[in-house]
Amino acid sequence: MDRARNTSPIDAGGHPIWAGPKALSILATHLPEWGGRAIVLGDTHTLQFCLPELLAHVPALADVPTLEMPVGEQAKSLAVCADLWTQLHDLEADRHTVLICLGGGVVCDVGGFVAGAYKRGVRCVHLPTTLMAMADAAIGGKTAIDLHGVKNIVGLFHDPLGVYLHTPFLRTLGKRELLN
Repeated sequence: MDRARNTSPIDAGGHPIWAGPKALSILATHLPEWGGRAIVLGDTHTLQFCLPELLAHVPALADVPTLEMPVGEQAKSLAVCADLWTQLHDLEADRHTVLICLGGGVVCDVGGFVAGAYKRGVRCVHLPTTLMAMADAAIGGKTAIDLHGVKNIVGLFHDPLGVYLHTPFLRTLGKRELLN
């Protein structure tokens, strides 16, 4: 039991998962404990539709830099990763940086991969925004990108500091995406 927050994380083996209405409040309490600097990664849609919800619950993230990646499976590429690594370098991200991956399965896969490979591994956190990401992509520390049309062929395991399941993010999805 996490007495300071009066909630218990789910144990995913290598990392805790916080689920429910207090998940983002718990994230807000963890930020100072991690030290270092935070950077938010999202795709075009999650930065538009989910970032305001995140900032409403975690105002300490209001002034952190954001990295934007394209939407969709085609973003799981070495070119997108190279661009993100360049942006991290330009922002002087170091081994103490925490990359906050805000998005669906593609953002969790790419963000975890980018974090795991940059400077031999920087810390990351997953804030999944789709049902599939909440049930699969953000869990287990598995990360991957596609290569030559083969899905998830290049990857690694990189456990996040934690996964925070904030179900109100699901309200930003259309019916088809939610049912997917």
